[in-house]
Amino acid sequence: MLFRKNKADILHQSASVTNHKSVYGVDFRCATNSDPIQGRTFCKDQHMQGSKQPIGYLPIAILTIAITTSMLTLSNATETNSIHWLQLSIVWLFALIILGSIRREAHLKTDRQRLENSNTELLLAKQAADISNQNKTEFLAAISHEIRTPLNAVLGFSELLLNNQTDSERHHKLILIRQSAAHLLRLIEDLLDLARLEAGQVHLQESHFHLREMLDETIASLSPLFANHPVVPIPIFETNTNIEVLADATGLRQVLLNLLTNAIKYTPSGQIVLHVDVNQEQLTVQLTDTGIGMTEQQVSQLFEPFVRHHEGEVAEQGTGLGMAITHRLLELMQAQIAIKSEPGQGTAIRLKIPLSGTREVNSDRKLFSKVTVIHSNPTITQSLECSTLSIADTCECLRCCELESTELDADVLLLEQKLWSTLSSSKQSELTQMLPIVLLQQDEDEIQTTNDLRQLRYPFSLSNLVSQLNYPNSRVPSLTVIEEPLTLSNPILIVDDNPVNLEFMLRLLEGLGIESIAASSGVEAIAHIRKQVFSFIFLD
Repeated sequence: MLFRKNKADILHQSASVTNHKSVYGVDFRCATNSDPIQGRTFCKDQHMQGSKQPIGYLPIAILTIAITTSMLTLSNATETNSIHWLQLSIVWLFALIILGSIRREAHLKTDRQRLENSNTELLLAKQAADISNQNKTEFLAAISHEIRTPLNAVLGFSELLLNNQTDSERHHKLILIRQSAAHLLRLIEDLLDLARLEAGQVHLQESHFHLREMLDETIASLSPLFANHPVVPIPIFETNTNIEVLADATGLRQVLLNLLTNAIKYTPSGQIVLHVDVNQEQLTVQLTDTGIGMTEQQVSQLFEPFVRHHEGEVAEQGTGLGMAITHRLLELMQAQIAIKSEPGQGTAIRLKIPLSGTREVNSDRKLFSKVTVIHSNPTITQSLECSTLSIADTCECLRCCELESTELDADVLLLEQKLWSTLSSSKQSELTQMLPIVLLQQDEDEIQTTNDLRQLRYPFSLSNLVSQLNYPNSRVPSLTVIEEPLTLSNPILIVDDNPVNLEFMLRLLEGLGIESIAASSGVEAIAHIRKQVFSFIFLD
């Protein structure tokens, strides 16, 4: 359609258009002497409400010029000249693009501002949480020290009373006091360990240590748990036992202690086997038991603090912190853990712990050329075979039924306790008269025999086995134990600001027949030292 309008009408319409709000989200006005070109975003989007960011003078000026140019083009149109609709479309498309860019820029600015505010809030929240964790850790460290001191006194005095108590009823009550105090002390230690781990105050300290010795010490420290327990851990080394590894010994020991404690507690019968395999880069530990097992839900909650399973099914409940501590220690070590368990079938836990290095220890020459093991439990037989191969060239494992048909020509015989009567009454009895024999026992009952035999309670450390076997070719080690009281030429000085600790040390040394003097401060201790000479000085 062709039409004609005068230039004044077109300019009036252009000014009118530029003084109205655009449907595309921009409010702009033409410039006057007192009103510069300004603009602001106008959007009903809830994310844009309240935003008063200026969209800039240059885009509004360009947009105004574009619209004015289009109107001037219309005013110059004649009835004989076609209007350049394509050019006008390009002008308006350009205007729409500018409007969209302006709106997107406003959105981006608002989003950036919102993101900056969120980051600031998160940073402040993190700082507050760090301060809270630090305060919690410091509080637990302080309060645990104040609680451990009297608890140690309770444990110490209960031990002193137990040593001098003959009444059975009082003796039983003292044992309960000692056990309760020890349980409370373990709870405090677990709480403190967990708080330190959560606060990031535990750091790995790698060092070279003998893997077999560390494992033996860990199992030996659990001896009070399986003293009257029918099931004991059986360690099996798949590789050389004379090896040192570079890792964090303290963390690894605590992980093994927690896992073995649970295995002993929840395995009323059957067996507990600890397989250990090591190479240059990784330590693999697999703990398998035939205990009461766990459901899938219990396995999923195993590492949560204060969660206890099988309540009422075991005699002694734990604190529910051991596995939570174990999980955090394994995370620090960058280790992997896999758990497989079924109710009534037992549990299998597999650890893969990275190592920074290993090195073989130069062991002494082999003590024996051949060791024979006779045991009814094949798992214990395998464990003994792995242990003896580090001190003997060969190890022969026999079953009970092979006693009559096999000639015993070994240097040393490791024999299960209950098989002693069978061996002594067999035709092999004469052949074993000069053969060193070590009887392996799993209970506290003394072996009733007319001969003096070496005895070793299982589980035992490799050093204990060597001490039992490392004798000349005599049947009984010629050891004479002479018990004499400790005599000192001078008294012992005890320095402690805690009167309970002072009293305990005085009573303890008095029971040993040792003269001692107490000092409650450093000034008092120096005064005593100036007056006389002391054999030892115990300092807090």
